[in-house]
Amino acid sequence: MTRPVAASALSLSLVSIALLSACSSVAPPRLSIADVQVREVTPEGSSMVVVVRAENPNDKPIPLRSLDYSVSMGGRPVFAATREAEATLPRFGTLDLPLPVSVPATGRPIGPSDFDLSLTLRYRAPGKLNETLFDAGLLRPSVSAGGEGSADLSGG
Repeated sequence: MTRPVAASALSLSLVSIALLSACSSVAPPRLSIADVQVREVTPEGSSMVVVVRAENPNDKPIPLRSLDYSVSMGGRPVFAATREAEATLPRFGTLDLPLPVSVPATGRPIGPSDFDLSLTLRYRAPGKLNETLFDAGLLRPSVSAGGEGSADLSGG
């Protein structure tokens, strides 16, 4: 009796590998920092928007799901958040994703300062099968990236 179970498990494993390899034919989006805009500087803290540009190298649109991101200044973490992307990256296109950042006065450097951004973008690969696997929690593709920028938080 163990042979049919082993054969069934092997068949299921091979089908799973074939399905997942078929899904991996989609190249992940490319991410880069496109702009940094300081919005407000007060004695309590600062706010800025880091604009991340997502590029789709594929011939099919990619539905974006969520972004986890964090910002460090002077080697210290100052902000972290998760945002729902609620957007679709057009085929062979780009999309700018604005990420709001709040920096408390206690953690912000004075004057122009460099920062590090780390982010993970989760997306759904195109196609009905990928949609089904995503909805079932079996396929959750993501791409991680990092970048550096500079912002003047002096308020002047």
